[in-house]
Amino acid sequence: MVFSFFKKKDQAEELQQQPTYKQPAGAQPAGEKPIADPGPDTMDGHTLGSAVIEVNDSGADIQPEVEEAAILYANEQTDTAVDLLENYLGNHPQAQTEEPWLLLFELYQQCGLRTEFDELAIKYVIRFERTAPIWREAQAPTPTKPAEPTRSNYVPFSGHTEACSAHVVELEGLIGKGEKIRLDFGKFGSLEPGSAQQLLKCLQACRKKNVPVQLVGGSRLTEWLHQHIEMMRKIDDEVPYWLLLLEIYLAQGQQETFENLAVDYAVTYEVSPPSWEGSSLPGMTLEEAEEEAVPEPAVQQSADVFYMHGALTDRHAGQLRELADFAHAHSQVLVDATDLSRVDFISAGNLLNTLIPMVSAGKPVVFDHVNALVFALFRIMGINDLVMVRRRK
Repeated sequence: MVFSFFKKKDQAEELQQQPTYKQPAGAQPAGEKPIADPGPDTMDGHTLGSAVIEVNDSGADIQPEVEEAAILYANEQTDTAVDLLENYLGNHPQAQTEEPWLLLFELYQQCGLRTEFDELAIKYVIRFERTAPIWREAQAPTPTKPAEPTRSNYVPFSGHTEACSAHVVELEGLIGKGEKIRLDFGKFGSLEPGSAQQLLKCLQACRKKNVPVQLVGGSRLTEWLHQHIEMMRKIDDEVPYWLLLLEIYLAQGQQETFENLAVDYAVTYEVSPPSWEGSSLPGMTLEEAEEEAVPEPAVQQSADVFYMHGALTDRHAGQLRELADFAHAHSQVLVDATDLSRVDFISAGNLLNTLIPMVSAGKPVVFDHVNALVFALFRIMGINDLVMVRRRK
C-alpha cells in the first residue's frame, strides 16, 4: 500500500462537498469579525511586503506511485523505484497518465539500461500512439591533439571540477615520477569542496617530495578561492578552500600573505593557525594563462544562465549558495537543469527556502530542462507552485 506523504485527500474532498452560500458584496458572515490586516509578511527575516506568493498545491493530483518513486530516487533507492514502476505499469497496462512511463524512462537513462529503455519505448508508442522519449547519448569527448614534448606532465583544469575528477586522478599519478608538473587553470570555472581537498593533498605531496609545480593561470584559481571564503563565516564545506589557498601561498614562498590568511582562518574556525613550513626555494610558480592552453568547451555557457549539475545533496550544498549569489546579481533567474541528475529530499526543501526571497523580491525564476524524476519531486515539494519549472522534452 502506498501512502501520500503530504496530503489528506479524504479531508479535502469532504470540505469540497460542504454547501456554500453567497453573501452580498462587502458583507461579513454572521457571527464573524472582520479580519485585521496583518501587515507585511515576513519569512526568515525577509520582508515579503506587497509580493504575493500563491500556492495552488499542484501536487494534490500526483499519483501515489509517482510520488513514492520520486522520493525513493531522491533518497538513492533507485532499484526500488525501478521495481515499483515496472510492477505498476505491468499491472496497469491501460493507465491513462503517462507520468509513470516518463519516470521509468528517466530511471533507465540514469542507470544506463539502454535495452530496457528501448523496449519500454516500443510499448509507449503502442499505448499512446506518439513518439517516445529518445535515449540521450553521452557527449563525445572533445578530440585532442597528440601530446607534445613540452606538454608532458601537463594537467588542464577547465569548467567545474568535481570530486574524483579525471584531472585530479591524473595529477595523483604524476607525483610519483618526481618531474615538474604543470597545472593549467586558464579556463578554470569552479571547484567542489571534495575536489579542493583532493587537490590540496596532491600539492602537499608535491611539496614534501620536492616535486616542482607550475600553475598556469594560477591567479584565476586563487581569486576564485578568495571569493568563496570569508572571515567569521564558519562553514565546514569552505575549510578545503581555506587550506588549499594556504598551501598555494606556502608552496610559493609568500610567507607574509600566508601568515595573514592563517590568522583569519584560525579566528574563523577557532583553531590554532597553520604554521609556516616553507623553504627558501619555493616549489611552485605562477604564470599567466597561455593562449589555447585548453580547448574551448563544445557549448559556450551563457553568463546570464545558472547551470546546475550532478546531484544536489545536503553534502554538496555549494550550488545553493552560488544560486543565491547569482540571483543577487541578476534581475531574473534562469536555471538550466540539463545536467542536474538528482535532488535529495533535504536539498529540495533547502532549494525551496532559497527561492522564496527571490520570488518575494519580484524576480522571475525559471527552471528549464528538468528531468522527469526531479520534476515530480519539485511538484511534491511545492516548488512548481512557487516558480516556473519546465520538464525536459
